[in-house]
Amino acid sequence: MSTGAGRRGTGSHGAVNARRVTSIPPILPAADARRVKAAHALERAELRGDLVRVRRGAYAEAEEWAATDGRARHLALIAATRLAARAEPLFGLRSAAALLDIPFVRGWPDRAEVFVDRDGAASNRAVRRIHRSVPQEDTVTLASGARATSRPRTALDLAAGVSLLDGIVAVSSLRSAGEPLDTFESVLERAGRFTGVATARRALRRSIDGAESVLEILTMVRCEDLGFAAPELQVEVLGVDGARYRVDFAWRRSDGRWIVAESDGRVKYRHAEYLEGRSAEQAVWDEKRREDAIRPVVAAFVRFTWSDAWNGAGLERRLLAAGVPRPRIPRPLTA
Repeated sequence: MSTGAGRRGTGSHGAVNARRVTSIPPILPAADARRVKAAHALERAELRGDLVRVRRGAYAEAEEWAATDGRARHLALIAATRLAARAEPLFGLRSAAALLDIPFVRGWPDRAEVFVDRDGAASNRAVRRIHRSVPQEDTVTLASGARATSRPRTALDLAAGVSLLDGIVAVSSLRSAGEPLDTFESVLERAGRFTGVATARRALRRSIDGAESVLEILTMVRCEDLGFAAPELQVEVLGVDGARYRVDFAWRRSDGRWIVAESDGRVKYRHAEYLEGRSAEQAVWDEKRREDAIRPVVAAFVRFTWSDAWNGAGLERRLLAAGVPRPRIPRPLTA
């Protein structure tokens, strides 16, 4: 949701798996872990909780591990996978998303995800191997030396190999950041036929350009799922105090007045990047004043949370009560 005059919406990213990442815990190969815990057998150090096994042959200090989030832990798993590999792996799907900071809405996998040749090794408990060739043009090598599928290829693979919704979120995020549509189309042309390609094409068709947050993308998808008219994004309205405010979503009625909706979440009142030096109490007060300036000049003002949009029912109730047009029959929620 927007926080002041002329500002963009922030929203709550809910289960989004990108953007915020604490420092990655250092990975200790088994030999180094034994030296660090020279007074104890490695197994006893793990049982005592001094070490956490990231994967076979690689450990992290338990205290540092406990202080990390899901993405940081997956990046640590990627680092451990690279240590164990004979040749540099090509990371894809959610592992590539972690390396490239591409958002998606499912949880982090407990295995690294890599692409291998069709005659490559099978998956195991530490690595999920996808047997598919990837053109050189659709791979990147990062400063760390890690190899991953390119951003457009990763977004389309998330649709094909994880879920349609994850693909829509990833493709839309990249498009909104300036990735041209024809880049994705070229990736699909080079990829040819593969499992999930139809879903990847659907994700591209349903992607959204111009969204400023993952919650905006999810809301646009849910409006389509629920049969509502598509809202305009980041519309500017003139408040009763004479200030201009940007709202997250808006529908113009036949009489010219706006129905506006704002995404709301606790993250806005907890994280420093949204508080911008204010206390949580001041942020709440500022938002109340902002809403007081907007409500009198619009036909309806709606607030909803990540949970409302994710589950659909809460968003549906609020939009119906506000009088948002619903020209289509609802369909099952995109998953």
